[in-house]
Amino acid sequence: MTKKTAKQKIGVKERKTSGSGKVTNLKSWKKGQSGNLKGRPKKADCLTTLMREELEKVDPKDKEKRTHKELVVIATIELAKEGNSTALKEVWERMDGKVKEKLEINQDSTNSILLAKTLSRKELEELNERLEATAKA
Repeated sequence: MTKKTAKQKIGVKERKTSGSGKVTNLKSWKKGQSGNLKGRPKKADCLTTLMREELEKVDPKDKEKRTHKELVVIATIELAKEGNSTALKEVWERMDGKVKEKLEINQDSTNSILLAKTLSRKELEELNERLEATAKA
């Protein structure tokens, strides 16, 4: 009885090599054929997919037979009307898009970023005070 190697136990096939070190038992695909005939597996277990599917279902408790998604939108709007800041922000961002910040990058700002990462808060405050005093002079 021959003893199996660890690779054989888990089903890994040994590759045969020629004298030059090239792998000889690999086969190329036929023309027009891909290696993954079934395609990419569906993400049924993905939380986002499950959430989307659930939100599309009709809420059995709703008399008007609205979907969970519709009810979430209505609830968010109601919270925003009551002054809930998180709901207000969500409504604004969904309506107008997120506010984009302008960021200018030049040598001075790059140096400032590097300084901010290397100096302590106290050192940054002292440096800022010196810069302001210099600018006033």
